Amino acid sequence: MPKRGYNPSASEEDKIPIVEKLYRENQESDAVGGGFCDDDDEVQERREQISEMRQKRADAIHSSIKAPDNCEKCDKLLMDSWLWERYNCPVCDACRDDKGEHKLLARTEVKTTYLLKDCDLDLRKPPLRYWAKKNPHNPRYGDMKLYLKCQ
Repeated sequence: MPKRGYNPSASEEDKIPIVEKLYRENQESDAVGGGFCDDDDEVQERREQISEMRQKRADAIHSSIKAPDNCEKCDKLLMDSWLWERYNCPVCDACRDDKGEHKLLARTEVKTTYLLKDCDLDLRKPPLRYWAKKNPHNPRYGDMKLYLKCQ
């Protein structure tokens, strides 16, 4: 008794299972066969645009705050402070403590250390300022969001 659907005298095309025929008919090309789409780059670009817009909006809100005249640590004139530009922290570059109070924390580290959720970081008032930096491990990954510890 022969197996169901097996015909030794059938042509090559008839030997192909129906499932494979349907797959070949509905598949546009091999480029999208593994789930990779051509519009992945467009989606990534859109995410970057949204991130930039959010950052610009936050910068616009905080740009209206007048810079203090003096550093809060040493009372010297606060001219071009990196911490003031990024985080509105009135500390001069000479007094900046990279290992302690003014350490930069990645978003995942902030979430695990302080038990925060994404909504806490993004939506709550006042919004926390961050510095979006390209990921050094792999540039294809999303931007790192670095938060200031003293915030």
